Amino acid sequence: MSSAPGNGLIAPLLAAGLMVLHSTWDCHRNVAAFSGWLLTLEQRGVKVLRPPTIVRWNLDKR
Repeated sequence: MSSAPGNGLIAPLLAAGLMVLHSTWDCHRNVAAFSGWLLTLEQRGVKVLRPPTIVRWNLDKR
C-alpha cells in the first residue's frame, strides 16, 4: 500500500491494482484541476474504488 496526493503525479498510481480515494480535503480549491486529474485516471485505466463519475457528481454542491 502506498499513498499519493490527488494533485500530484499520476505515474505512481499506474502500477496500483486499485486506487482508493481516501481524502479530497482540498479539491474544492481547484475543482477543474481535480476533475482533470480524475479524467486522466480514467483515460490511463487506473481502477478507482469509487468511480470518478460519482466523485465528479459529488463535487457539484449546487
